[in-house]
Amino acid sequence: MKQLEKQDYTYAIHLLCKAFKHNKSVLSVSRHSKRIPELMRYCLYTSALQNLAFITDDKSAVVLCTKPQSIKPNLKQVLYQLRFILCGIGVFHIHTVLKRESRIHAQHPTSPYIHLMFIGVDVSLQGQGIGSAMLTEIKEMAQATKLPIVLETSTTQNIDFYVSNDFTLYTQEEIDGYMLYFFIYPIIINRLKSIIVILLM
Repeated sequence: MKQLEKQDYTYAIHLLCKAFKHNKSVLSVSRHSKRIPELMRYCLYTSALQNLAFITDDKSAVVLCTKPQSIKPNLKQVLYQLRFILCGIGVFHIHTVLKRESRIHAQHPTSPYIHLMFIGVDVSLQGQGIGSAMLTEIKEMAQATKLPIVLETSTTQNIDFYVSNDFTLYTQEEIDGYMLYFFIYPIIINRLKSIIVILLM
């Protein structure tokens, strides 16, 4: 796994679009499959600004992460957000998306963490352990930075996948007519702290 480079951005966006074409959470934000590329572009740029956009050496999978507490507003970020609003969600849909995001973030820890936004595998190669391999590397990064990993998924088939990879399902909430499942991977040094955070949420 390596950091995603600019020459692979278009390829990565295409891969993610295909992998999440029918994802309920993605469609809830974009409202139409034709707008998914703008969502993926925005998320990719946001991750890349923190050097947290990754791709496998054979380009079979892409992972996008962020460290929400470390995001600092800058001109690039503002421009990315503006493009996403205009081309990805539409001005009249802003309130709905912001309300949705607020409900999601309310379920996240208040202490620093890594947010795993997307882990997408080439649809023709899914089920071969590629996603698990990338997830293992992300967990190693979490251990090195001493930060837990937080993610949410609307795909019920993913529940067993994350549980088998040592993630804990700590809550779930119905949003926009579908259930969203929240997982956390607490690193050993912060495991007790993470459990306490979950119990207090």
